[in-house]
Amino acid sequence: MIFDIGRVNKVSPYEVYWEGEGNALLFCTQSGCEYEVTFIRDCKVLDGLETYQFSFKPIYGKGGYDANIKVVIRCIIDEFLSANESAIIYVARADEIDARCRNRLFLQWFSHAEAQNGGRYIIKIIGDRAGLIICRNNPLLAEYIEAAEELNATLEKVD
Repeated sequence: MIFDIGRVNKVSPYEVYWEGEGNALLFCTQSGCEYEVTFIRDCKVLDGLETYQFSFKPIYGKGGYDANIKVVIRCIIDEFLSANESAIIYVARADEIDARCRNRLFLQWFSHAEAQNGGRYIIKIIGDRAGLIICRNNPLLAEYIEAAEELNATLEKVD
């Protein structure tokens, strides 16, 4: 995964840093709550297309509402998509109500970001538990969208 954390930190309200061997990113909010951000490569979810499952969660402390969290997450994802021709998929666990709420919130953030940045991204909602974020100029855009729609149809049958 190619990723320039320096570019993230130029625009992020909180410092973002690599944890350990670069498998996760961390940042700490003003209230002391530490968040972990991960990108896990996955070529199985969307018919062999390279995606990265994105996850973010608090790992230390208890924070309340903090508008800067949205900004940091958007900075990280923006840099990831700028540096990679992959897509990001966000999947909430089916048995976790909080995860479904986080999924909706996360997708709202990026739908808003898409409107602000002139439509650089395409956000594809996949059921009520997942979403795909991909740059419009991705050379495999049509294949990603088709695979996401097929996954959505499968999930609707399961639910």
